[in-house]
Amino acid sequence: TDTDSDTDTDTDIALAAELIISELVDHDTEPGARFLEIYNGTGASVSLDDWTIQRYANGSTTALNVSLSGGTIADGDTWLVAANQGNFEGEFGVGVADQFNGSISGNGDDAWAIAFMGTVVDVYGVIGTDGTGEDWEYEDSVAIRNGSVSAPTDTFNVTQWTITAGSGAATPGVR
Repeated sequence: TDTDSDTDTDTDIALAAELIISELVDHDTEPGARFLEIYNGTGASVSLDDWTIQRYANGSTTALNVSLSGGTIADGDTWLVAANQGNFEGEFGVGVADQFNGSISGNGDDAWAIAFMGTVVDVYGVIGTDGTGEDWEYEDSVAIRNGSVSAPTDTFNVTQWTITAGSGAATPGVR
């Protein structure tokens, strides 16, 4: 997909593949306020037409996919997908989330990925592993990607994340 005015789709695909998961929240009191946030630090706007969020529940190796079609993330901006509009907006405010989908209902022990054209680009957790008791478990907590991390990885690295108990540390829409 050519995302700008040039004719070099290979460059655009390389840029697009630099999106990262920047925050995950398993809200401690309001399950409908759970969300996943994606950050664009590519230097250009990125169309989400070929992107999906993948949730691997309870150690599964089969993904539940959420399409991100129809949106664009500006450079330096985030795209936030929340579980339930009413619950999320009650907790964090109207207009903060870009998309709502009930599949964003991970309970803190699920692995997540973002995929471009079907290829996993960035992950949180270990696909195929139930996160209960793992160092990446974020049940009733917030997992925020450290600000120094700007490149995606398809192999999870817990040192790139800060996990804080409770949902008070959540910063939806802010990287």
